[in-house]
Amino acid sequence: MHREIDRGEIMYQEFTQELKNLIETTQQNIHTVLPGKIVKFDTDKQRAQVSPTAKFLKPDGTKIDYPDIFEVPVFFIQGFGQKAIITHAVKPDDECLLFFFEQSLDQWRTKAESETDLRFDISNAVAVAGFFAEPNPHIKRACENESIIIQLNDTFVELSADKIEIHTDGDVCEEAAININIKAGANITVEAAGNVGVTANSVAVSANSVNVSGSSVNVSGSTINLN
Repeated sequence: MHREIDRGEIMYQEFTQELKNLIETTQQNIHTVLPGKIVKFDTDKQRAQVSPTAKFLKPDGTKIDYPDIFEVPVFFIQGFGQKAIITHAVKPDDECLLFFFEQSLDQWRTKAESETDLRFDISNAVAVAGFFAEPNPHIKRACENESIIIQLNDTFVELSADKIEIHTDGDVCEEAAININIKAGANITVEAAGNVGVTANSVAVSANSVNVSGSSVNVSGSTINLN
C-alpha cells in the first residue's frame, strides 16, 4: 500500500538535510591538525612557509591541495627566559606537524588585539618540526639502549644510564674560558693512532699508575710534575 508523505514530513526532511549541510560546511572550515612540509624558513624571524600535506574537499566533491601558509611560527624546546634551548637546523622539505589555534595569534605575536575572529583557521598555524613519516634508525637504537641520542649527519652523542658515547668521523674539541676538569672514580684511558700532544705553562699528573706509550708522545711546559 502506497503511503502519502505529508508536507510536514517533507519540510522536516528538508530542514534535516539543510542542517546536515550546514554542519558539514562548518566542519570544513574548522582546522585542527595536519602534517606539513617546510618550503622556506626565515632564521631571523624564525617563521616558515609551510605546505600542508593534505587535500581540501570542495562542495562539488573534488579535492585540491591546500594553499601554502606563510609566517608560521616554528616550535623549539626552550625556556629559562630563552637562555636554555635545544635547537636544530630547519631545511626545505623537512616534515612537520601543523596545529591550528582556536583564536588568532595576533596578540601572541605583537601584543596587539586581533582584528579578526577566525577560529581554527589555517592562518592560525604553528609548526612543530620533526614529524616525519619515515622511521629514524636512531630512535630504534635509543629505545633498545634506553638512551638519549643527539645526532647530526653521521655524528651522534648517546647518553645512557652508565656511559656517554661520542661517535664521529671528525674532531672532538673542548674549549673553556677558565678550566676543564676531568675526574674519574676508576681509570682514564687515552688511545690514539697518531700523536698525543699536551702544551701548557704547567702540567701536573697525579695517579697511582701512569702509563704513557706511543710512537710519538710530546709533553711540554715550563713545569711538568708527574707523581
